[in-house]
Amino acid sequence: GKFSLDLSFFTNLTKQQKGIILIAAVALVLVIAIVVTVVLVGANNGGSSGTGNGGSNSGGVSNGESNGEDEVPETLTMFNIATPPSKTTYRVGESASYDGLEVYFRDENGKSHYLNYKDDPDAFTFSGFDSSVPVAEQIITVECRGFTDTFVIEVKAVSVDNPILVSITVTPPDKTTYKVGKPLNIEGGKITANYENGESVTVDMLMSNISGYASIAYIPGEHEIKVVYYDDFGGYAETTFTVTITE
Repeated sequence: GKFSLDLSFFTNLTKQQKGIILIAAVALVLVIAIVVTVVLVGANNGGSSGTGNGGSNSGGVSNGESNGEDEVPETLTMFNIATPPSKTTYRVGESASYDGLEVYFRDENGKSHYLNYKDDPDAFTFSGFDSSVPVAEQIITVECRGFTDTFVIEVKAVSVDNPILVSITVTPPDKTTYKVGKPLNIEGGKITANYENGESVTVDMLMSNISGYASIAYIPGEHEIKVVYYDDFGGYAETTFTVTITE
C-alpha cells in the first residue's frame, strides 16, 4: 500500500536522452505559464474595457469621460473652456453664435467631463458680446454654475472689399452611399459661397468643411452631414447634404 516512485529508468538513460527530457519539461512549464498569463490578462481587459467604453460613449460628449447625461450637474468643482466656438470672427451687426463651444468641468465627486454647449445651453450665460463697432480683440465671458472662463472674438468693419457672406449651397460629393464604418469620400463635392452684393464663389469641398460624419458612420440609414464654411473675410455659413449608410 505504500506509494513509491521508480526513477531507475532515468539513471539508465544516456546524457543526450536526459537532455531532451529536460528541455521538453522546461518547454512544457513555459507553455503552461503563457496560457495562464493570457487567460488572466484577457479576463482583466474584458472587464475594464466594458466599463470604460460604456462610460465614454454615454452622454454624447466628444472627449474624456462622460457624465452619463447631456447636462451640466448643479454642483461643480472646476470649469473651463476646452474648445472655443466655431465662429470667432464677426462683421459689424452680426449676431452671436456659440455653436461648437465645448467645455470641461469636474463634478462634485471630482470626475472629469467634456460637454458641448448645445447639449445644455441653459446652463451657460454669455456676456461681453458687442458687434456694433469693429474691435480687434473682444473678450467674451462664459459663466456656468458660478464658474467663469473667457474666449476672444474679432469684429470687422463692413466694406466694399469685405463683402458679407449670406449663405452657402453645396454640390454633394460623387459618392453618398457607404457601407457601415467606411470613411467619407468628398471627391466631387463643391461649396458655393453666396454674398450680399450678389456675387458668388465656388470652391472644392475639403474635409475641414465636414462636421459629424464620424458619429454616424456606424449607424445604418439616411443622415445629414453638416458642411461649414469660413471665407477670407471672416464670414461663416453652414448647410447640409445627405448620405446613406448601409449594413
